Amino acid sequence: MATDNYLIISSLIGAIIGAISSGIVAFVQWNNANKVKRAEFINQMIEKFRIDKDMTQMMYKIQYDEGYITWYNGDFHGGSETEVVVDKLLTHLSYICYLKKTRNITREEFNIFNPEVINVLRSYNVQSYLWNIYQHTDRSSKKNCIISFLKKPEEIAAFKHLIAFGITNNIFPKDFLSKETKYYKKNESICKKNSIIC
Repeated sequence: MATDNYLIISSLIGAIIGAISSGIVAFVQWNNANKVKRAEFINQMIEKFRIDKDMTQMMYKIQYDEGYITWYNGDFHGGSETEVVVDKLLTHLSYICYLKKTRNITREEFNIFNPEVINVLRSYNVQSYLWNIYQHTDRSSKKNCIISFLKKPEEIAAFKHLIAFGITNNIFPKDFLSKETKYYKKNESICKKNSIIC
């Protein structure tokens, strides 16, 4: 009888040890596969910056032509080629900020993109465009009481995660959210051309 109990107990212990070791091996394999997938995902995002000719050229234009070329002007809105490319770039950067906010990428992974995000957000042209989007969203949200009650304009604006990153990290001037900012000016030609109430 004692031998039977000993065999049962040793069988259970062996099964438990086997299950635990199998679980550990499976977890290690899953973790390694997950790291490879994350690395591939980050690489795809990096390639998007480097391979997409439009985004690469716009990044250079924003970083190196700032102060010399004002691309955010009366010809910008209405589906111009520049607007389409800027929107593509800002959408990509906003998505990266979203991934950071939701912790789908680590701080180290975000730091790969951090210089690009900051350089783009420091651009006066980009800030002016984002400010106008924010102000337009603010006016639009006041028309819809439910939206304005539930959310702040920067939470419903296009590129909201990029705007939030710029505000949170003090990249934008302190009066960025204000309609009466001293930093940005309403571009009357943009307002008239696109029937925007300024």
